[in-house]
Amino acid sequence: MTESLDTPILEEGDDRQHRRIKSFVMRAGRMTEGQQRGLDQGAPLYVLPLADAPVDYDQVFGRSAPRTLEIGFGMGHSLLEMAAASPEQDFIGVEVHRPGVGALLNGVLTQGLTNLRVYDCDAIEVLTRCVADNSLDRLLLFFPDPWHKSRHHKRRIVQDRLPNWCVPSSKWVACCIWRPTGNRMPNTCWK
Repeated sequence: MTESLDTPILEEGDDRQHRRIKSFVMRAGRMTEGQQRGLDQGAPLYVLPLADAPVDYDQVFGRSAPRTLEIGFGMGHSLLEMAAASPEQDFIGVEVHRPGVGALLNGVLTQGLTNLRVYDCDAIEVLTRCVADNSLDRLLLFFPDPWHKSRHHKRRIVQDRLPNWCVPSSKWVACCIWRPTGNRMPNTCWK
């Protein structure tokens, strides 16, 4: 039912296997026809591959516009609504739950949106490999997994210090339901 939290990787010139820490646990879920249609038809158009270097999002979207990245959009309802309400802005969503990705893509296809793209992999990988410093106008993180146990703290998305993905005048919006995580967020995000 769950997948390992760590992904084996081989580094060049290294014979040992290392495990990269993930910030999520894959959960199995039922896929509706609409979600599957969204994946089948929308993925080739809207899902971005995990790159090895920062991505030029102006080139991806074919324009320069204010850019929002949402981590863990779930079923995509709020992200879809934001993209539809603000066609002058660009939106990037990151989610590993396949039914959620499919639901969002089905909505994008149904509404004919062109200002939304999706990554279907680990947000930490996307942020560290694909997002250049000062390239986001808004970063959204709603209700991240708090990873309560001390041995799991390394999997938290909100760590002691975040890189400078957002432009200086940007907004970093985060909500949580676990007080210790909420108490740490202001100290982490605005250093």
